[in-house]
Amino acid sequence: MQQAEKDFYPELEALRGVAALAVSICHVWMAGAPHDRPFAAFSFGDWLQYALTSLSSSEGAVAIFFVLSGFVLSESLRGKPLLTAEVYMLFVVRRLFRIMPALVVAVLIAQAIRHSYFGASETWSDIMLTTLLLTADLRIDPPLWSLRVEMAASLIFPLMVFGNRLLAPAVQGTILVGLLCWPRIRWSQELIIVFLFCFQLGLMVRTLGPLINRVPSWLASAFFGAALLAVMLPTNLSLKGYLGMHTHVAIEGMGAFYIVAYVWARRSAGLTRALCTRPARFLGRISYSLYLLNYPIAAVVLSHMGIADGPFSLPLALTAAAVTLAVNIGLAVLLHRFVEVPFMRAGRWLQSLIGSTRSHTSTLGEASRVAT
Repeated sequence: MQQAEKDFYPELEALRGVAALAVSICHVWMAGAPHDRPFAAFSFGDWLQYALTSLSSSEGAVAIFFVLSGFVLSESLRGKPLLTAEVYMLFVVRRLFRIMPALVVAVLIAQAIRHSYFGASETWSDIMLTTLLLTADLRIDPPLWSLRVEMAASLIFPLMVFGNRLLAPAVQGTILVGLLCWPRIRWSQELIIVFLFCFQLGLMVRTLGPLINRVPSWLASAFFGAALLAVMLPTNLSLKGYLGMHTHVAIEGMGAFYIVAYVWARRSAGLTRALCTRPARFLGRISYSLYLLNYPIAAVVLSHMGIADGPFSLPLALTAAAVTLAVNIGLAVLLHRFVEVPFMRAGRWLQSLIGSTRSHTSTLGEASRVAT
């Protein structure tokens, strides 16, 4: 049964953890991927690597992150009847405390690895300045492009939420098409605008998700299987030149939307139970730190094992994945415990302080008006 009156869903948190795990594995298995060779020239190892990197598609997982963010963040604003300056300010404060502290620490770790292990020459002041401005050099930690999108989306997301409340589903669908058809502009700006498509889909989960319960169970499950393929396949196809950015984002976003809506609507009790197990919930809790740290750790492991650019070997790939995950999970637990959690608490404290201060000011103002 759907739990309609809460804004925390353990099964969705766990889904985020599974997606973060897929990203971590994918970055190991993508080393030396044969994207520059036609399918006709693939060896058995090439096909095996292509299959594994498709099963753990990193950008498909990121599409799930964005749809989840769109849904969960909209749930956090569901009890707010109007978009006031206070509502917007409190939302942005909470997002800043949620995203930036762990991001800064992760960039420092990545840069320390680049300096000590790979001999990088960037200055620390430049690294921190560009990180705080969300323009960090992607050579430090390439997956951080998604955090640029996440923060840019967060700044306009309250406007999207309250705007959608005024729009019929058909108009919301028109917005989706418009985001995908946005004219090609500078790459970084286009990246943000195109992936707003996924946030818009997240906003529509509560509207369209219940429709899943109206179709036969076997058909809903078949759609779920198709959604998994839609999330897993497009990135590899795009890397070989078969799909453009807008097309593969559209396919992955729609697949991610259905997966999130399916899990939220609790169509499958078995899937929900699996996502609510302790290991899945654990991955969900540390998913942000897991995602932030996976690339530099994978780079060190692959380089140390000598397989960063060599031919694909399944035993070596599995070994590298196991080592990377072990180190990644260990560091993610520390980053979550000593950075994420304290700063999330600080963000909530600051929110309550701002709220109580404004409430006290309003009370004094009312009392003054009554007295006069």
